[in-house]
Amino acid sequence: MESSHIKLNVWLQAFFLMSSSKKGISSHQLHRALGITYKSAWFLTHRIREAMRAGGLMPPLGGSGKTVEADETFIGKNAFSPKGRRKPGVAFRNIVLTLVERGGAARSFPIDSRNYCDCPRQRAS
Repeated sequence: MESSHIKLNVWLQAFFLMSSSKKGISSHQLHRALGITYKSAWFLTHRIREAMRAGGLMPPLGGSGKTVEADETFIGKNAFSPKGRRKPGVAFRNIVLTLVERGGAARSFPIDSRNYCDCPRQRAS
């Protein structure tokens, strides 16, 4: 903010709009709302997103007496056959694993497959 030619009240309005917007706000929408050029709005959005990013190393999840839950979800469109029928399965979807600490933070990251162990499963004899 210190070396830009954008006024402080515009910066503060942009911060407010970006932080209060439920689904986020685009540079085009910011440019229309604040009455500034698209180039300036683009500059603002990138600087504000960088300032709002969680920086540094995050503390580890869990600890003594805390519960961490894991859940997976599939994101993407369903696969369709040539006849327009839905194919079963999740072959064309991305898998996202989320770790949630009760009453605390949540972390999500993509995983490659649902195989939790690369080794072959051992059969009980």
